[in-house]
Amino acid sequence: MPKTLLIIAASLLIQSCNYKNDNEKTVSTDNRQPTGKCETLIGKKLPHGKVSQAITIPSGQYQAPDGKIYTLPAFCRVHGIAQPSNDSNIHFELWLPSENWTGRYYQLGNGGFSGAIHYGPLAASLKQGNAV
Repeated sequence: MPKTLLIIAASLLIQSCNYKNDNEKTVSTDNRQPTGKCETLIGKKLPHGKVSQAITIPSGQYQAPDGKIYTLPAFCRVHGIAQPSNDSNIHFELWLPSENWTGRYYQLGNGGFSGAIHYGPLAASLKQGNAV
């Protein structure tokens, strides 16, 4: 259930960023550019959850919450909380590229009660132009 919920949440957030190609109304998978502002996602209600933070991160050196520094393209860092049941409090992150999005979304994670976000794989996938 939580994995399905996170996929739905990610899909809704990506759609709400209103990605489009600068030259077309119909979206192709190349040269997609976001037209929405990252910060407008704050407070967005999701099925059994919400977006608690959304910040535009400029390209360059970025120190992630794990303390490591990554060289990244500009992106929108979204933090949310999913609560599919009364005793759930599942934190998640979604990194959306600010430009040159491939049209792909990769979900990373771990099972059980691990409770960790691994920023290295997020950074690697974002560098390839993917939402992750």
